[in-house]
Amino acid sequence: YAVAKLTAAGERELLAGRHLRHLGELFADLRARYEQTARPSEIEDQFATELEDVRTALDGALSRSDMLGGGKLLAAISTCWQALGLGYEGRAWIDKHLAAIPDSASLVRARLSTALSALLGSSGWLERAFDVAKQAVAFARLTGDGSALGLALRQFSQHATRLSSFDEAEMALNEAEAIPGSKPLLHVQLLQTRLLLTQMRGDLESAAHMYEQLRREYRSLGDTRGDCGAAINLANVEYDRGQPKRSVALAHEILPAARASHDTDLLTLVLSNM
Repeated sequence: YAVAKLTAAGERELLAGRHLRHLGELFADLRARYEQTARPSEIEDQFATELEDVRTALDGALSRSDMLGGGKLLAAISTCWQALGLGYEGRAWIDKHLAAIPDSASLVRARLSTALSALLGSSGWLERAFDVAKQAVAFARLTGDGSALGLALRQFSQHATRLSSFDEAEMALNEAEAIPGSKPLLHVQLLQTRLLLTQMRGDLESAAHMYEQLRREYRSLGDTRGDCGAAINLANVEYDRGQPKRSVALAHEILPAARASHDTDLLTLVLSNM
């Protein structure tokens, strides 16, 4: 009844547009904070709370052909879908919007393509993820936006590394690292990708040093879970380097923090390394 009255009054479309803009602004702010803190919990928790509203807003954007509005919201929530186990749904929404967003909207296309590439990679579709990452880089180069280019290059490098295209991965990573003014999230992600490339090339000694650097980065951001995760990965590298005592010592070092976090998955992971 209420919808019928709103439609009759010509207000339904107006309210739907306002709702989409509200969510777009909300998640754009949360995304900006995430990029500064490198901690996804706030935006992911809000996404879980607003999930049904997000679905309604995106569906409305499609029905009204407001692809840019929907695209901006999708770019902000990015890979939050994966955190809820909804990677397939996230890919479907992004695919629908990308199919209708003009090439001239290069920034939105760059950010959506980067997000789609990440979701595809998380689901094991590495070849397609790599191709989409190439598109993301191409669109990002048109924007003049260093942040968008850095994120796209990082995603490209990540997939190139997993596909053993190490030289391509190295070039993209070098370019991304040279972009000035990278935010904490991108800085951490670039270090993670550099670590992956270093490990896959078999340089465990350098990887160990880089995990120590990553731990320092997480501690500077107040991210206990990130620090513990990096310490566990470092412990695995030390074990592979023939340093089992160092590996066990790292697990003991982070055990109090893992217990204090009340994160059962993290605690289980730490205990399994002891």
